[in-house]
Amino acid sequence: MWRPGLARVLVIDACPEFRGVALSILKRHGHDAVEACDGLAGLQRVIEDAPDLVLVDAALPGLDGIEICSLLAKTPESSRVSVVVWSSEHEGPDRARALRAGARGFVMRACHPVALRDEADGTLGPWAEAWPIASTSRVVAGRSADGARRG
Repeated sequence: MWRPGLARVLVIDACPEFRGVALSILKRHGHDAVEACDGLAGLQRVIEDAPDLVLVDAALPGLDGIEICSLLAKTPESSRVSVVVWSSEHEGPDRARALRAGARGFVMRACHPVALRDEADGTLGPWAEAWPIASTSRVVAGRSADGARRG
């Protein structure tokens, strides 16, 4: 169940470990985040929970993240939902397909946690102010916010 005043974020990914990392980052920054393990379950969560942001893997089995993005953009009830697609491809066809399908953001699947947070931050619009500003000296998972290896 969502708490009022927070951005509602749905994470759709077949990999439980990656979903866990994304959920942890989002929740740590004050957002309600829920998950789905495949495209069909993700679409059902969009209907049930009306998220503000969907973070989805481009390469889901079955109904992939780009198809989900396209369906959400074409459906009046869900066209306002912001979608960020992630992929293991940096500048390949997934990025171009995602943006053509209506994605408002694209991020590398194996990105630094700060990069995932920043991409979601830029996409959320009115909820962006709720996210704490990252200090460039902050160290997350052995790397500073600027991505440099520390200690």
